[in-house]
Amino acid sequence: QNGQKTSFNQYDVVTTPSMWVHEYVNDTDEIQVRLRYSNGALLERLNIHYIDENPPAHGAAN
Repeated sequence: QNGQKTSFNQYDVVTTPSMWVHEYVNDTDEIQVRLRYSNGALLERLNIHYIDENPPAHGAAN
């Protein structure tokens, strides 16, 4: 966030807060594969699911 770069390697597990604006960049020639999931269905079932209809643009000041 805020231009912070976090590097990761094969078999690393990376978690990102649900409301955190982020992007993944592969700056190598290697194939990058990610498994991503959402807990939205669980949150809906608990009636606590929130969707930000106007998320900040990437790189925007908070």
